[in-house]
Amino acid sequence: MVWDVCSWRDMGPPIRLETTLTEMNITEDVRDALLHAVEKRSPPPRTPMDLLTALQDSWCEFPPGYLQTPVESMPRRFASLLRARGDPTRY
Repeated sequence: MVWDVCSWRDMGPPIRLETTLTEMNITEDVRDALLHAVEKRSPPPRTPMDLLTALQDSWCEFPPGYLQTPVESMPRRFASLLRARGDPTRY
C-alpha cells in the first residue's frame, strides 16, 4: 500500500512513503469499535436491516469526542511515520 503524505501550506513538498502501517488508518479504529459494540449486543443482529440498525445505534452511543481524539492525533502519527522513514513506529 502506498500512502501519500501531503504538505500543508509552507511545510514543503509532498512526500511519498511506501508503508503498510495500519496505525495511520483511523477508520480501522472506528470500524473495530463498531464491530465490538455490535458483537456485544444481545440478541445479535440476524438480518441486514438488524445489522444496519445495530450499527446506527452503536454509532449514536459513541461519546461526543470519540472521533475527535484519533483525528487530532494525526499530526503526531504523521510525524512519527516521517521520523521512522516509513518503517514501523513504536507505540
